[in-house]
Amino acid sequence: MEGSALTSIEKELMLGGGRWIAEFNESFRDFRVRDVKFHLYVRGKLRGKGLFISRIISYLFTPDYLLGCFVYEAGENVKVSRKQLSRMMEAMSERMRKDELRFSWLIVLQDKVHEPLKNFVRRISRPDIGILLYERTSGELVHDRNLGIVMAKRVMNKLIKKWRRRGK
Repeated sequence: MEGSALTSIEKELMLGGGRWIAEFNESFRDFRVRDVKFHLYVRGKLRGKGLFISRIISYLFTPDYLLGCFVYEAGENVKVSRKQLSRMMEAMSERMRKDELRFSWLIVLQDKVHEPLKNFVRRISRPDIGILLYERTSGELVHDRNLGIVMAKRVMNKLIKKWRRRGK
């Protein structure tokens, strides 16, 4: 599922449900921030383009924030620890400052997610970073209470249904 999962997430962000969140228009593979390698980094703007009237409404009422989404795919039988997740969030914060991003999401794909990590993510309440953990073996999606829920509803739930139909 490795390459296809990243491609699916990239397509869904740029062409599918992600368009309800932002106008994602740039993507990078194997993106490094310090010692952390994200397998996918997608960025864009909150303000969409749309057609004539929707473009005017968007210009007048929607802030022109820059947004990003980082994806980390753990290898087979590799478990992301709380410490690693915190390092990823620190790296994201650094990149957010550099790219002047207002909000970002981190999607972590791994075979099995331990309960303490799930609980840690559920308790995160950062206003600038949303976290989603996808457990490939069970298909369970865990997210934080703030931004994570938006990405779960608009992007990941659709992808999970597609992956289940394909048997991945």
